[in-house]
Amino acid sequence: MLVSIILTAAVFVQGSVLPKGRFSNDEDPMKCAERAYTMPSPDGSDTAFICRSDGRVDIWISASGLSRNITSGLPESLCLFPDWSPDRNRLLFFSYDPESLPYSRREGEIWIYDLRNAGTEKVEVELSRGEKLRVRAPFWMSEETIAFLGCNEPSGRNFDLYSYDLTAHRLEVLDRNPPHFRWGDAGSSHFLSEAPLSGPENLRVIEVALGLNREQRFQMDSILKAEKRKLHLIKARTDSIMRDRSLTEEEKRRLIMEFLEKEGDYEGIRRSTTDGLERLLGPRKFDLFRDVVESLWFLQMAVPALEIRR
Repeated sequence: MLVSIILTAAVFVQGSVLPKGRFSNDEDPMKCAERAYTMPSPDGSDTAFICRSDGRVDIWISASGLSRNITSGLPESLCLFPDWSPDRNRLLFFSYDPESLPYSRREGEIWIYDLRNAGTEKVEVELSRGEKLRVRAPFWMSEETIAFLGCNEPSGRNFDLYSYDLTAHRLEVLDRNPPHFRWGDAGSSHFLSEAPLSGPENLRVIEVALGLNREQRFQMDSILKAEKRKLHLIKARTDSIMRDRSLTEEEKRRLIMEFLEKEGDYEGIRRSTTDGLERLLGPRKFDLFRDVVESLWFLQMAVPALEIRR
């Protein structure tokens, strides 16, 4: 059962930091060739997506055949994961400065863009002690309630699931370190094998967010596919043992343990993948890679599993 603990009122700051005006094609559409994470509005009339250009990753909206960059005025250079409100009038998204390292000190910002007046509102989330939460992966729960992952630990490793009522200005904890989004030990890359990374759309999000060149994209794909292949072989072998009706339960357990000790080093495989990616991407891009992958995992897998999405 989800735990509801009222913490404190958060502050909903209004401001028009983004350019106002009608949608137009003033932006050169060729500047948005590197795009990903396409999100149609609930009624299918509009589309939001992320786009990399000029060293930034911004959120664009395409409406009635016209496109517009809605985040070019933000100080943070990385804007990700747009989510439409149920009435399609507002767009929720997340931004941060990828140059601020380590991740445990990268707070990030939650924004709401209103299509009706082309203005933005920033959701300032603070705990009762005045501490600001490190946030990621916001999404709508209802017309006036959003949810997101938040962390207030120095390690930056354990995230809780929060909700915020935009009308009552009430912040609540829905789940402490939810099991569908739980960090492993330091250095573990368990998210790589569990996250839905095999699809080209997810890989495209990673490529656009990180600004990878063609060679880096190829090498990253090869590293991820090699890990998945090894893990699938381990699973196939253990499943084969479990299906063998000639074996007793005790014999099955013994054979599986022997196999895992010799060939099924899950953590070794994952550490090897982590090391390979960090060598390929470098510390800064690898840190960003983790953040993007973990957010994708939560938004695509954990949120539906928690059964709280609209």
